[in-house]
Amino acid sequence: MAGENVRLPAAPRGCDNRGMGPFPRVRTLSHRSRAAFTVAAQLLLCACFGCASSSPRPPRSTAQSAAAPEAPGAAHGAATKRLAVLEFSGARLADEVLNAFGDAARGGAVEGLSRHDIQVMTRENMLVLLRDMGKSECVEGDCEVETARNIGADYVMSGVVARIDDAFVVTLKLHECEGGVLLGTEQVAAARQLDVLNRLRGQARKLVAATIGADPTAPSQLLNRLGEQARKLVAGAIGTDSTAPSQPTGVPESRRAHGRAFSIRSSCRDEVRVSDTAFTVSGGWCFYLVEPAPTTAQQSVTFRARLLSGRGYGLWFGGRWNDGHVRATGIQYDAGAGGIKFLQYPETEAGFLPVLSTATDRDWHNWRIERRDGWDSVWLDGTRIFHRGSDIENREFGFRTWDTAADIADLTVSP
Repeated sequence: MAGENVRLPAAPRGCDNRGMGPFPRVRTLSHRSRAAFTVAAQLLLCACFGCASSSPRPPRSTAQSAAAPEAPGAAHGAATKRLAVLEFSGARLADEVLNAFGDAARGGAVEGLSRHDIQVMTRENMLVLLRDMGKSECVEGDCEVETARNIGADYVMSGVVARIDDAFVVTLKLHECEGGVLLGTEQVAAARQLDVLNRLRGQARKLVAATIGADPTAPSQLLNRLGEQARKLVAGAIGTDSTAPSQPTGVPESRRAHGRAFSIRSSCRDEVRVSDTAFTVSGGWCFYLVEPAPTTAQQSVTFRARLLSGRGYGLWFGGRWNDGHVRATGIQYDAGAGGIKFLQYPETEAGFLPVLSTATDRDWHNWRIERRDGWDSVWLDGTRIFHRGSDIENREFGFRTWDTAADIADLTVSP
């Protein structure tokens, strides 16, 4: 790459580099640079072949020790976490029906876990722990999270059954206990209780798999998390010229996408990073503007996005940017809200449409925004999730974070 100083391999005996053309200036790597390469190589080897860990496991609390024993293979260097599936409630159903619903969800949760450091607690263990502590189980609001904390669980799934017209509707919720964060929701609706029972297992499996089920020690997961660290270490060793002037704070960073130059401007400072494959937007309560804006209000925008950290990311369109302040239609991929949230920025709390309940994850997802003939439409992974009449002629669009980070790739705009 132009501007990089790399050490060339030595020519074989009897050979030299004459006649092979000019090469960049050779710089011998310092001890610090060699150390950075070593660490980078170790990170990647660790991702591919596994890492040994000698760190002792933290002691368990009494409540945690009373829970079910560790599943085989759970000790991979990290303490085992626990998922509690609470008893279902609502709709004045018989206890045996609610128990059957809970057992189906519990079985689906087990199937949704491809990792070994989380195990599902049995109903018997939960009831024993609650009885020994003189506490009762509840499933509403913060109480369900508090119940799970009392029995040493790290995650809790709850289910509420409602009777709507002639159908039974079961809402599954999955919370993380430490912060009380809602990770995702799923729903099952059917006219017969047996049909609900048959579908619950699959929906519980889907909910767990999309939120906490992925194995973080799998090579693909480790490479995602460690590859960037290795790249930074190498870049820090030889990838930049220390004599080159740094880019001033606040100047939008750019990359070439599909033959057209785009820039991202942030309302926060130093919150936009550019790699070889994507923009990364990362910050607190920040808005981001894509420049240049489409040439007309009749426009099509496509991109891929994935959540890197935090609860979600937002996109906005048909808006106006004014020195970091945005007035626009906003759609948020929002785990904290339980799915897809629709807002009118600058309002960031109250949505103007009901939340579209769906499990969120950290996979890549395909987005498309179409503004045609007085209608605004948005597709997520090929499914239209928004369609609304609009006479707004503003052309600007962009993204949003709230103590979160997301990658944006393959951005195209037409016209």
